Amino acid sequence: MNYTLPACCRPLPALILLLFCLACASQPELAEDGVPPDPDRVSHGEQLMLAEMARSRGMAREAAEHYGKATRLSQSPALAGRATAWSMDIGAYDKALDSARRWVELDPDSTQAWWYLGMAELRAGEVARSAEAFATWIEEGDARDWAVLGAELRREERLWRAWEVARELAETDDGPGAHLVAARLAQGVSRSRDAEFHAHRAGQDPEHRASATWLALRARVGRGDDTALMDAWAYLFTTSGTQPLLEMATLLWEADRLADAVLLLEGRRHGGAGDGSIEYALGLIAMEMREFERSIELLERLARRGFRFQETAFYVGEVHAEQGEWNEALRWYRRVSGGDDLPEARAGMVAMYHELDRLEDAEDLLSRMRRADPGTYRKTVGRIAMRHGESGRVDAAVELCDALRKEFSRVAEVLYRCGLALADSEHAEAAIGYFRQAREAWPEDPRLMNALAYVLADENRELREARRLARQAMDWMPDSGAIMDTRGWVAYRMGHERRALRWIEQAWQIHRHPVVAAHLGEVLWVRGEHEQALEVWEYARERWPDDKVLEETWERFTQ
Repeated sequence: MNYTLPACCRPLPALILLLFCLACASQPELAEDGVPPDPDRVSHGEQLMLAEMARSRGMAREAAEHYGKATRLSQSPALAGRATAWSMDIGAYDKALDSARRWVELDPDSTQAWWYLGMAELRAGEVARSAEAFATWIEEGDARDWAVLGAELRREERLWRAWEVARELAETDDGPGAHLVAARLAQGVSRSRDAEFHAHRAGQDPEHRASATWLALRARVGRGDDTALMDAWAYLFTTSGTQPLLEMATLLWEADRLADAVLLLEGRRHGGAGDGSIEYALGLIAMEMREFERSIELLERLARRGFRFQETAFYVGEVHAEQGEWNEALRWYRRVSGGDDLPEARAGMVAMYHELDRLEDAEDLLSRMRRADPGTYRKTVGRIAMRHGESGRVDAAVELCDALRKEFSRVAEVLYRCGLALADSEHAEAAIGYFRQAREAWPEDPRLMNALAYVLADENRELREARRLARQAMDWMPDSGAIMDTRGWVAYRMGHERRALRWIEQAWQIHRHPVVAAHLGEVLWVRGEHEQALEVWEYARERWPDDKVLEETWERFTQ
């Protein structure tokens, strides 16, 4: 939820400029002994001035510090709201939590304050307190608020913590809205049994039965239930509307049955169903199938109609980038001006500038974002590093990540993405360092545990630690195909081929991915099952012709 602060909470550019000029023109008043006054003892107005000055100079963390001090000295809920929103946006969650608690103290009837407190407590790891704050927020709203809360929680960087909050809410509320939120969050962290349980509880309410049924089916697919797709087909013919159709297409996509998903959607599309959603889904599937001309045709038509414009424009840019049409991709990325895709679009712009050898433009964009929109900047820079790594610009990724390590030493998401950017290169040692540093901030993140375990196994080192990390990650996400693959890869490196095959076959069943195919084929080949290995590799090479890990594995054993 993007709450908009009242006008009184938003900084006025003219006021900022005036305060800045006054500060630059004057010298701090000295105490009798000639020492400047303690900045912690100045008035809230002076702290606010210092905050606005720091903000205008792009000093985001310093601005959050001064906002927080101003809030503690003030009785203004509006100021507490401004301090909270700013600190949340730039990722200074410790400061955001202090300001949010002060905001609720000053204005306990504000639902906006309780919302921000819930988010701040969540990001600080205070699961029970976060659930209490959201429960208070829900009490003041209506049934639709559960859908809003669920959508926001699913966008959280720390998704495993969002799941814990959702589970806590469902235990105390026991209503269909709470159970639907919990089911979707459980699905997001690959806990399919929990997702199915909460979906069934939500389905006891007739109003939510249809959505709950689909969630339960998705959960069954998520743990490799072979009958789930057949049950979904049968259920589809008892319903009407576009949403069940799109859910069925998603189930087919997750099972890597893209051609079947296309046939299903095309049949209903020509029947006149949908408001653009079917064409949007077809455009994304065409992109996944590398049918780029078809994807662009569908998505550009939707963009011209204004359908979900921010998302559609971003994906049009992605398709052009996949085809090496850098200028056209840049043009579409520029058109994304907000929404969840904004950081990815900005990262795409920087990547295109690098492809076009316009390095000064890339630096200028980053510099402007850092000053004017530090929240988006923080969300963007790690994605830029990943794009560098994926495009083979490893030196650029290393240089950027070295700079980010100093600037974002406490921001786990940035460090995690830097680790991913370097994991498949000759800089795996650096990737391990980034993952370890990120775990200092997020010690319980299963993604980090899995990433570190995988790189250690891939480098054939510290395998006992890798096995322990993979097991811990699976405790959090028991039905994750990626983690199953890591467990199998660790077992293979340790010489346990039978155990490795069991885990990687299970991973392949629920997580069709080129790296999983490479691993499965290698284990089969080493066990002497050459025909089965070739069958897996040939399918995967046709499906993902450009994957480097898959191709290297194929050449190592067949050339």
